[in-house]
Amino acid sequence: MKWYKHIVLLLVATVTAWSAVSLEIQNVDTGAGTLDVYMINDEPVGGFQFELLGINITGASTPDGFFVSTSSTTILAFSLTGATIPAGEGILTQVSFDSFNGESICFGEDTGSSGGTAISDGTGNYIAADWGDCYCELALDCAGECGGTAGLDECGECGGSGISD
Repeated sequence: MKWYKHIVLLLVATVTAWSAVSLEIQNVDTGAGTLDVYMINDEPVGGFQFELLGINITGASTPDGFFVSTSSTTILAFSLTGATIPAGEGILTQVSFDSFNGESICFGEDTGSSGGTAISDGTGNYIAADWGDCYCELALDCAGECGGTAGLDECGECGGSGISD
């Protein structure tokens, strides 16, 4: 049975290695309602569509030669002239938003060639993508630890055990 685990790990590593596009949510400013979607692509990109969950999208920038359309949850961009984004890395789009839910901002599920979250080449063919991690806004606890759980006790002491009898 142990050899099954090795095969599964090999398959996961192989599929990940096939991803020709990698995206990340970066430079999030929840106060200003802006974020960047950063892309590294090994081949030209002809279009993209993805959901951003946890916010209400109010706008997005467009790569040169592309048309962009947004809804409250989705960004769609493509070229009417056949333009592509060349292989490389950089900011794919800058997104403006409001109504941040205070928890996280995530890409929607990759739906392959048949759905609402996908990347395509210049002829409309699906390109495998790694959609990166969610952005999570973690608060500092009273000890200054990001996402920590320390709280103030009845005496106002951080991480204290409370009032002694």
